[in-house]
Amino acid sequence: MNDERESEASLFKRAYFTGLLRKGRNGGPWHCDGPLLARLLRRRVLSDELACHGAVLVGIGEMIAHGHAPEDEIESSLGRLFRRAYPEAARQRLLRQALDLVRSKTSTTQSSPSPVYQSEHLSVMDWTRINFANRWMQHPVPLGSFFGYGLSFIARILLRNAPTRLRWFANEANKRSLLPAVVGGVGETCYRNGKASQQALRSGVPLFIGFGVAKLRDGGKDGEGWKASAIDAALIDNKVAVEGRIHVSAFMLKEAVHAWHRQKNRPAENRRRRSLLEIDPSQALGGEHHAIFQIERLKEEEPELERWRSAVMLALDDALQTAAQQDIDPGKLWSVFEPSLVDTPEIRHRFAMAHADGLLRRAALEAALANFDKLVAVRHPETIIGQDFESFRAEWEFAFWAARSQVELSKVNGRDPGRDAARRIEKAEAALRAFALQPFAATRFNERFQNSLGRWSLILQFAFLVALSDPRAPFVILRDAALKSAATFLPVANRSGYDHRWADAVADLVVDAVSTTQDNKARDWIDDERQPVLLRTQLVWACPATLETDFQRATSLVDEIAARKTFRADVGRNASDLLNIVDRAAAAMKREDRPDLYDHLAIPYAKAVAHTDAPLAKSVSLQTLLAALNADPDARTILLKDPVWGHSRVSETLRND
Repeated sequence: MNDERESEASLFKRAYFTGLLRKGRNGGPWHCDGPLLARLLRRRVLSDELACHGAVLVGIGEMIAHGHAPEDEIESSLGRLFRRAYPEAARQRLLRQALDLVRSKTSTTQSSPSPVYQSEHLSVMDWTRINFANRWMQHPVPLGSFFGYGLSFIARILLRNAPTRLRWFANEANKRSLLPAVVGGVGETCYRNGKASQQALRSGVPLFIGFGVAKLRDGGKDGEGWKASAIDAALIDNKVAVEGRIHVSAFMLKEAVHAWHRQKNRPAENRRRRSLLEIDPSQALGGEHHAIFQIERLKEEEPELERWRSAVMLALDDALQTAAQQDIDPGKLWSVFEPSLVDTPEIRHRFAMAHADGLLRRAALEAALANFDKLVAVRHPETIIGQDFESFRAEWEFAFWAARSQVELSKVNGRDPGRDAARRIEKAEAALRAFALQPFAATRFNERFQNSLGRWSLILQFAFLVALSDPRAPFVILRDAALKSAATFLPVANRSGYDHRWADAVADLVVDAVSTTQDNKARDWIDDERQPVLLRTQLVWACPATLETDFQRATSLVDEIAARKTFRADVGRNASDLLNIVDRAAAAMKREDRPDLYDHLAIPYAKAVAHTDAPLAKSVSLQTLLAALNADPDARTILLKDPVWGHSRVSETLRND
């Protein structure tokens, strides 16, 4: 465009004459000769002159959209116009002209150019839009607007060559209701080009920084791509405000936690599946004759699964450390990071521990314990009975990590964890116990009674886990108080017929606690027929001296466990409990050096493998288990590597032997 007064008709005529534009067949869309356009632009740029009007840039963008042009070359060459020392007023006038032209050609009734913008309140300056940027990068949506091509082209030029100008340009586009075209241009460029993603970090626009972060983080597979610390370092280099770094680190942490959830159990699941097919080939997809091929495939996949798991573990540790560095005031900022923890007890504790030792860690641990406090109503026990209860939270994992946080918090404060834990739960425990022990409470209160059992179970698990955090030096006062409460809880829970896992989890910890007592408390529990049969069986078999003197009772209790009726939701429960009894007994016999009792293990083991609903019970034979206990190196290796027995008590005893 050598003359601003040249008419559009004359321009089109000259463009068709030179071959730059070609009419479409049968009245279809016109096309542009991309290579010719690139040559003409290269020649013009060498003249070192700004375009005379913003319409030129819009037109170039539209021609690129209608031809196979070398976009990278064109955007790079035109970028010189924004890097050289031209008057700033001239540059801004050029960009405003482009915006005004597109605005004048865009119908006021035209719908949003992309469906992705119709469900979002789009704000490029809002740091909470990082999740929107990430979703867009995962599923980019074309602009779908003819007049958007020119603006998105200008946005791409600015992103590649002068990213700091994007903030002004986006603001001007927003005033004219043209922001989606700019956002789409930046997003598409970040999606296609890794270097452009790094440039986006320099833009100073939160949404565009989000595009860059989302692309750099995504390496194609979990654990690949830029780590949180590397992105944070890049943000520091580009002078991004602390607020932005906080939100970016929270986003990176959330993505790392999701990747960790996806990958952490896959190697173990692979080994369990392989072991299952080796034991029972009929479980293979397509029939027994496919088992050998599926086993080989699982073996081939295992190294890659282990590599992914290691990669996501490193990425998670990095994200936790980076986020903790940004959490400079846990009292105020914890709510920013809480959604990134994905309601995972382990991650909540690890994030708190990633804070610097001292005041920050203390505040973070208090915040981590807030979920436990709220669930069991430790602050206001008088309201506990009427509150709803999410029963799935009454799990060992939730109590375990809350207990770990309590122990670490007491260490930071220089206090006794047992006393601190007792003070935390004593009022809530008393309120729950009083409510559950009312006459006919189960029938009178129904759901509220059930909720009270779940909370009571959770409190007892927490108490035992704190008390036994160091089995060599248990917190005796808390342990004895928990045993006293459990002696009341277990008969009530056992009679209620509600979720057996609440009682089983407490019973399992009672066995651990009783094993740390000096007096013969085990006998009192075994003789109390109100207690669950599982608890009494575990106690008999976990104590070699009792097993030796009361072998007939031990055998009858095992028979009772094996004969329990189970529902479809409890598939494998009896076999699992029997293997747990074998495990406890074997570990106790090895620890107390009682090889004369090893043969007794055949009784619960035979009952366990007799259950057809738990084929993995046969993953290690009785002969292999006994050989491992007798220090056979090959059997020991098999036991320690087995997917079922590898994390058992007897395996831990053998490792420490």
